Amino acid sequence: MENVNDIIVYENTSLRDALNVIDNGSKQICLVLDDSQKLLGTLNDGDIRRALINSASLEESIKNLYFKNPIVANINDSKESVLNLCKVNDIHQIPIVNDENKVLGLEILNDLIKNNIKSNKVILMVGGLGTRLRPLTEKTPKPMLNVGDKPILQTIVERFVNYGFVNIVMSVGFKSHVIQDFFKDGGKATPSGTEKDKPCA
Repeated sequence: MENVNDIIVYENTSLRDALNVIDNGSKQICLVLDDSQKLLGTLNDGDIRRALINSASLEESIKNLYFKNPIVANINDSKESVLNLCKVNDIHQIPIVNDENKVLGLEILNDLIKNNIKSNKVILMVGGLGTRLRPLTEKTPKPMLNVGDKPILQTIVERFVNYGFVNIVMSVGFKSHVIQDFFKDGGKATPSGTEKDKPCA
């Protein structure tokens, strides 16, 4: 959990000063607190860009510019639930508060993912002929059939990765080149800097 002392601002903070806080804090966000250190909302670099595009002055306060209903996590929440909150709401930072809504820290999605990595090896058996799905599987192996806008196997792999599993091996067979050509070394579905295995026959 990140310390937030360098990203704290207040409602009377000017837009210019908030911009400096975000720039110096290197977290792309600042937390807006009241006098009792309770969280009022958040302000990120995107909020500031939109304000400037709408002709806001750098000298005006952020009172009417910050986001007043941020997603937060409680200090007693598990790492898994905090990680899930980030993923479900598509956010990269989440303030951690206590039961009185006082800010205790900030969790960052990339750090949560790195800390959640599991070394367990996952074996995916994806070599079947898909006989019952013919003619759909005459040229495409069953795991590579689209469900929605992407192959079902991609969805399965991404969900394993989202839960921290990065040591994934595929046991392929029928039309194995289709699977191997699509996933290559697995880098697109694997967090940066983690181990990945190539599909194997």
